[in-house]
Amino acid sequence: LALHTFGNPCYVKQISEISKETDLILIEDCAHSCGARIKVKETEKETEKMVGCFGQASFFSFDINKVLNTYGGGMVITDDSKLYKFIKDSIEPLRKDPKIIKKKLSSVKFEQYLYKSALIYPILYLRTLKPIMKMFESIYRSIQSVPPETIKFNPIQASIGIEKLPSLYGKVQQRLELAKVYRKNLTDKVKIPFIYPECIPSYYMYVVILPCPAKKIVRKLLWYGIDSAFENEIIDLVVPPEEYRSCPNAVEAYPKLIALPFYDTIEEETIEKVCHSLESALRKYPHPPEE
Repeated sequence: LALHTFGNPCYVKQISEISKETDLILIEDCAHSCGARIKVKETEKETEKMVGCFGQASFFSFDINKVLNTYGGGMVITDDSKLYKFIKDSIEPLRKDPKIIKKKLSSVKFEQYLYKSALIYPILYLRTLKPIMKMFESIYRSIQSVPPETIKFNPIQASIGIEKLPSLYGKVQQRLELAKVYRKNLTDKVKIPFIYPECIPSYYMYVVILPCPAKKIVRKLLWYGIDSAFENEIIDLVVPPEEYRSCPNAVEAYPKLIALPFYDTIEEETIEKVCHSLESALRKYPHPPEE
């Protein structure tokens, strides 16, 4: 299972070659990465290939916070006819709910209303406290209106996705430019995840690694009027505690990850403010040792 985390393509070309040599099935997790591309050589010509096209199957998410938003749902792609039939047969008995889009829109409007209110900052601060985190997550997920597994993708959602597809390339290019502004202004106290030279990310999120636990910095940034995300607000640590020694890099990085504000309409001045505020919040922390 090859995961393109936060829209940054993994080394899926090499993983694909290994899977063919070892007769293993490769599935790509593209939930974060719709629109991300990888440069490949076909004969003598270099071209770009979309993530999701390297394995036997791949799946995508089109939730409200994704690069391609159809107000929930997603898609599976495969060139395996048997798998295609199995998926189609599995989906067939599920029911359609035309109210799904309305519920998603209502949750977005409610969230926007909260963010316009000054009350949102005490709430956001409280959610960084361990005893309240699980309760906050439960409330947030109920607001987000996650549909049950018995609901299938609505034709209206599919139509929205098809309508938005032509603008996907442009949106990714725009996000690439916004990412450059972050890279230009970020303090060298943070680590920016490595991007392979042949990879073109779609930047579902802009995540960096701090020199300290992110929770502390998330609290400090709130005083500057900046909301950021940490730990399971970004991604789940699925490694069970008894296997932490098997995944030392993931376990070490997880509490230090922070997702900085990143969306289509964010302005360069806002990114510069975020970077300067982050630098101030990290003032007492030393620079990380050079690798």
